[in-house]
Amino acid sequence: IRDQAGIHYTPEALDQLYDTFWGPVFAGAETRYGDADARAQLFFEMYEPHLPAGDEAALPPLTGAALYRVARRQKAVAAGLDSVYPDEVKRYPVEFWNAAARIFGAIEEGAQWPDAMLHAKAAFLLKDGEAPDAMSSFRVLLITPVLYRVWAKLRSAQLSEWTLTWVADDLLSLIHI
Repeated sequence: IRDQAGIHYTPEALDQLYDTFWGPVFAGAETRYGDADARAQLFFEMYEPHLPAGDEAALPPLTGAALYRVARRQKAVAAGLDSVYPDEVKRYPVEFWNAAARIFGAIEEGAQWPDAMLHAKAAFLLKDGEAPDAMSSFRVLLITPVLYRVWAKLRSAQLSEWTLTWVADDLLSLIHI
């Protein structure tokens, strides 16, 4: 659908565009590789010799104080899927973050994610100067719950140094440290 503000797609039209763009890439994958376990097994058979062997990531225990520090540094951007704005969580007391740390800690130990944290919404933003006829013309903005963003930002920062231990030396020129 075209209007004066730009181009808008229905979810069905985006699905069709996605299938047209990626369909040839993944054609036959279900019959060629079978179920997910078989695909994982095939991946390891093919690539395990090339995967770097390293130590398991050692994360510090999750604390309310660490979550609180991250929340206070968040940019004032759009609300999350939970309708909470980052500016709101900046005002939550440290006791709230202590409870959140216990919940996220339990999840990291294997507890189930709360249902509200399992959902995200994708917005497809057309790249400047691109024609809207291919999926590669869009930048995908994933909208998640704000509390998830805080946890993910903290754990991502804590894992960043470890991830560099398994990047191949010949790729380091592409990484700005």
